[in-house]
Amino acid sequence: MAAKKYPNAKQLRRELDNNRLGACYLFLGEEEGEKDKCIQRILNLVFREGQDRTGSVGRFHLENGEFMQAADFIMSRSMFSSERVCIMMNIDSLKPSREIENLIGEVLESVSDDSRLIMTAAGVRPPRIFSGDQLESIKVVQFWRYFDNDMFNYVKTNVEKLGGAIDERAVELLIELTGKDIRKIDDAIEMIRYYGVPKLVTMEIVKNLIHDTRDVNVFEFIDSLFRRDRRSLNILRKMLNDGVPELQVLYMIQKQAETLETYYGNCDNGMSRADAMEACRIYSKNRDSFLNYTRNYPPARVKKIFCMTALADYQLKSGGRSRGLVSNPLFSLATDILVMQ
Repeated sequence: MAAKKYPNAKQLRRELDNNRLGACYLFLGEEEGEKDKCIQRILNLVFREGQDRTGSVGRFHLENGEFMQAADFIMSRSMFSSERVCIMMNIDSLKPSREIENLIGEVLESVSDDSRLIMTAAGVRPPRIFSGDQLESIKVVQFWRYFDNDMFNYVKTNVEKLGGAIDERAVELLIELTGKDIRKIDDAIEMIRYYGVPKLVTMEIVKNLIHDTRDVNVFEFIDSLFRRDRRSLNILRKMLNDGVPELQVLYMIQKQAETLETYYGNCDNGMSRADAMEACRIYSKNRDSFLNYTRNYPPARVKKIFCMTALADYQLKSGGRSRGLVSNPLFSLATDILVMQ
């Protein structure tokens, strides 16, 4: 018997464009970036703009053993809002058992008109923990990997939306350097926007802004830096020696500072720490590290980081690539962030 064909992400986006919301979703496939975008679209449809989501949105990583917390969240009722959305990431990590299958049944039965359940799985078929009858009540959506021509058009269209154009060879290089990962492609396009969109984005511009993200993990450096770990300077030195563009590293420092600033703003507006991190898309497995960042860099220090990155940006753009490590504006910036009082 042929495998059942499920709607794809494009069909789901059309439904969301028409404000058609389901109560229970199962997102299949490896295209995690598109899953995240659709989850955000659903949240924006469920909650009004500016509406406090405190206690109303829960994101749980089941591969980290958070299934019971997720089940408790969706089966309980909030004192603050009748609307609630439960997001269960990687539900295919659950091992089938009678206990799990019974609890899944209770979870699905608890989904009501004022609640939403979104589950994700990396496989192309629904996990075996679901029965055929249960799948009939779930909106299953297939998130296929982008084909090369789809990625090509995606990059070209999004750069044009920024008011510029991009050379075909530059598109091909950008896709290659990002390893065909749509989330990294989005970051690359955002980096182009952040540093100013020229009339034509060339291969040389892509080379200068984007390094081969398949091999070098800039995120390791950012995590080390905001943990105030002096080993971050050694990581930076290695990245610069490996040819990672300075502007890319600077962009990631600025982006982390902006995330901290947004988090503090959410807390000031009455959000709990968990909901403030949720709004910033800080997921469960990264939250302990992020809270460490907040202890190291409270609001006053974050403001200083913005001033420091602006100076480094000017120095890098006006002085060209530095020959000596110690005199490199990026190395000086990282050192100043580490010793900041």
